Amino acid sequence: MKGIRSRSEIRRHDLLGKLQRPEAAKSISDIPLTLEKWDSLLREYLESGGRRLSFEERRASLLMLLPQKCREEVFFRIPEMQTVVEYGLSEDAQDEAMAKLRSQVQRQAELMVQWSAMNGRQDPAHMM
Repeated sequence: MKGIRSRSEIRRHDLLGKLQRPEAAKSISDIPLTLEKWDSLLREYLESGGRRLSFEERRASLLMLLPQKCREEVFFRIPEMQTVVEYGLSEDAQDEAMAKLRSQVQRQAELMVQWSAMNGRQDPAHMM
């Protein structure tokens, strides 16, 4: 007899790949929606029995979610992108640090979209 893998195990494996190598937002204005989709994938992954991702893994994924033109700017302009989180930090503390970082990235994207609209530009500026 052959062992058959459960659907949840296959789904969990599929979701992990999407979490670790997410598709980047097409533009700055798409960042909030892209972040929401990634959060939904993470919830689904955890609900299917997946392991909790570390702060480092989530931060790396967050950078990958950003349009290529923005990654370097975000990394150097938001100090929390460069902060080393101690491995002994509690899960709650890591979650809090990630929530703060995510909020800063989303806020920066929203400000850029507003700035572009205020200046009559069709596409948001690519500089953060």
